[in-house]
Amino acid sequence: MKKPSNILSLISVLFLTTWLISSFFGGMVLYAIMYWWILLPVLVIYVITLIKTIADFFFEKPRIYHIRTFVHLYGLTILTVATLYDSELFKSKKLLSATLIDDLSSISINLRNDNTFDTHVSGMFGYSEEYRGKYELKGDTIIFLNRPYENNFIPDRVLINHADSAIYINKLKNGEFDQTRSFVNYFRIDLNELK
Repeated sequence: MKKPSNILSLISVLFLTTWLISSFFGGMVLYAIMYWWILLPVLVIYVITLIKTIADFFFEKPRIYHIRTFVHLYGLTILTVATLYDSELFKSKKLLSATLIDDLSSISINLRNDNTFDTHVSGMFGYSEEYRGKYELKGDTIIFLNRPYENNFIPDRVLINHADSAIYINKLKNGEFDQTRSFVNYFRIDLNELK
């Protein structure tokens, strides 16, 4: 690994892999905005070394143990695994999908066929976070067995109103759910196969 292009390939792929993994801890876009001055040169180096690797493969005598080829294949493997992890391929079928939108963010909840849920929180500057857990359904009440969000904004029991296509989250003083479509009081149901 004496060639500078090999070292630059390794550094750029490791850095971009770290940036990709950061999407699981708050969002790639957020870090791109904060650290663009580091990310941009590394991205340029990555593209140049990738083009050089492809050109070498086609125009030079191919080598079985070419380091740059392995480095770029490693990066491609990490990208593929991360994409598959975020895809719906290996997840249970969605039974219900609902979204709450406020001024600066949105929260989406997906209830799945295997009694699991995932909550996606999206905020300013590409911030994103995901929570997973289990739920039970009792009539029109969803009972979250795990916290669906880091604070108590979403309670452990919420009400589905099929007629309103809404999930209500706030309760009145008498313990009944407040079924008015007021600001941040309900999730709008996008997909409902629980009917």
